[in-house]
Amino acid sequence: YQKYRVVYGESVGQWGYVFDALRYSSDGFKELDSGGDTGFVRNDLNGKIRWQSDADAAIEQELQLKLGYADEESNETYLGISDADFYANPERRYIASELDKFESEHVQAHLIHFADFGNSWTLTSKLYHNQYDRTWFKFDGFIDNDEGDNYGDYAPVSTVLASPENYGRVLSLLRGEVDSNGSDLETIDVADFDRSYGSSGAEFRAKYTFDSGEFDHQIEAGLRYHYDYVERDHLSYGYLVQSGGLVSDGVDRSQSTLNKDETDAVAVFFSDSIEYQDLKVDLGLRYEYIEGVSNNKLTNTSSNNDQAVLLPGLGVYYQMTDEIGFLAGVNKGFSPASPGAGDDVDPEESISYEYGLRYQSDNLQADVIAFFSDYDNLLGRCRVSDTGCTVGDEFNGGKIEIGGVEVTGAYTADLPRGLLLPINLVYTFTESAFQETFVSSFSQWNPDYFDGEQGTVVKGDELPYLPEHQARLQVGLAALSWRVDAAIKYTGKMREVPDRGSYEEGEYLDDYTTLDLTFTHDFGDDLTLKFIVENATDERVIVSRRPFGARPNLSRLMKVGASYNF
Repeated sequence: YQKYRVVYGESVGQWGYVFDALRYSSDGFKELDSGGDTGFVRNDLNGKIRWQSDADAAIEQELQLKLGYADEESNETYLGISDADFYANPERRYIASELDKFESEHVQAHLIHFADFGNSWTLTSKLYHNQYDRTWFKFDGFIDNDEGDNYGDYAPVSTVLASPENYGRVLSLLRGEVDSNGSDLETIDVADFDRSYGSSGAEFRAKYTFDSGEFDHQIEAGLRYHYDYVERDHLSYGYLVQSGGLVSDGVDRSQSTLNKDETDAVAVFFSDSIEYQDLKVDLGLRYEYIEGVSNNKLTNTSSNNDQAVLLPGLGVYYQMTDEIGFLAGVNKGFSPASPGAGDDVDPEESISYEYGLRYQSDNLQADVIAFFSDYDNLLGRCRVSDTGCTVGDEFNGGKIEIGGVEVTGAYTADLPRGLLLPINLVYTFTESAFQETFVSSFSQWNPDYFDGEQGTVVKGDELPYLPEHQARLQVGLAALSWRVDAAIKYTGKMREVPDRGSYEEGEYLDDYTTLDLTFTHDFGDDLTLKFIVENATDERVIVSRRPFGARPNLSRLMKVGASYNF
C-alpha cells in the first residue's frame, strides 16, 4: 500500500491558487489461485484559482474556478468463495475472477461566484459540470446455468456457493480444478459493464439577514437547474476453464443492455433560520420538478417519467441551561423513480423525526438523539452487484419503519505532566420492520435469495444489512508533540435476507470487533510522522455473501507516513 500527496498554493494580491495531486495504490490483500494483482491504483489531480475584489470595493466579490481529474484501475471482483473455503483462507479468490478489472476516468469543472452587497444581502452563483466514464470487465456467473426450479447439477452461482456440497462440479469450475465441457452451462460469463455518466447545472442562492424586534432572521432562497444522464452499454463474453485458466470461447454475443436515461430537474427552495433568546427555529420548504426520459436502443422504445414533490422541514433547538439543550426536527424525504421506471413503480417518500438532548461543558460534549423514519414506499434499484434483474430496474418495498437512538460523546481529561486523555464514543441502536407482506424477486429483499427462488417478505421482517448495534470508542493519550490513539469499532450481527426472530445459518453476518492504532509525532511546526495499524488484531470475518459467495474485510494493514509543510 502506498500513498503520495502534494499540495501547493499561493496568494498574490487579489489572486490565489492551489494545486493538489494525489496518487495511491495497493497490490491487494486477496490471493488469486492463479496469481496476479488484486489491487488498485488511483490518481487525483485538482486545481483551484481564486480572485477577490479589493478590500475597499463597494461590493465584496470572490470568483473561484475548480478543475479536477481522476482515474482508477482496480483488479476487483464481486465473486466471493464458499464459507468453508473462507474459513480455510479468507483471502482466497477463485480463478473464475482472474480477468476482473475496473477502469474509470472523471473530469469536473466548477465556477463559483460570491457577492456580499454590504447591506445584509449575499448572492452565491454556481455553474458545474461532471463527466464520469467507467468500464467493469467482471465475472457475472455462467452464460446459462439457471434452469428455473429444477437446477439439476447446475444453479445460479449464489446458490452454488451457499450449498457447495450440492454442486461440486460448478464449484470446481469456479476454482479452475476441472475443464469446461464447452456447453453454455459451463461457460463463464465475463460481462463488460461500460457506462458513461454526466451532470451539469446552475444554482443561485440569495441570503438576507435582518432583525425583527427580538427575533433575528436569516432567510435564504435558491433556484437550481440540473441535468444528468447515464449511458449503459453492456456486453457478455464467454470464457472456458482450461488448464487452470480462462480461455475465450470466441463466440460473438449480442449486447445485453444498450440504453440512455436523461433527467432535467428544476428545484426551488426557501428557508428561514429564526433566533429568539435561547430558542432557534429552522424552517425550510423545497419544491422539485423532474422530467425523465429513457431510451432503450435495443428495442427502439422510449418512456417518460415526470415527478413533482413539495418537501417541508422543521428544526428546533432550545438552550435550556448553560450546559443542556433540547433539539427536535421533522423532515419529509423523497427519492425519485428512474426515468425508465414502469407504471407500477412509485417514487420513495418518507417522513423522518429526531429529538434529543445536547450537553456541553469545558471538558465534555454529549448528544443523545432518538430518530424514526416512516417510509411510505421503499425504493430498490437493481445495480451491478445484484443478480436476477436488469441493471437499472426498480422495485417497490412498500411501507417500512426504521427507528433507534444515537449516543455521541467527547471527553478530555487533564492528566499530570501536561498530558491529555481524549475519549470519544459513538453508539447507534437501530431497528427496522417491513409494514406489508409482499412477494419479491429483488435480490436484496428476497428471503429465499440464497435458495435461488422468489420469496415472500412478511410484515414485521427486518431490513437486511442493517445492524442493530454499532459502536466506536477511541481513547488517546496526547502530549505537546505526540499522540497515541486506540479505536475499537464494533459492528453487530446483520441479516442478509428479510427475516425476524432467530438467525438462520448462512443468512446472516456475525458481529465483529476491530482495533485501529495510531501514533503521531510532530517534529517542530513542519514535519509530522505517523504510524498506523488498521485491524491490529487481524480480525477476519465475512462482510457480505452478495452477489456470489463470502467476501472478507480488510486484513491487518500497517502504514508509515510523513508530511512536511514548506
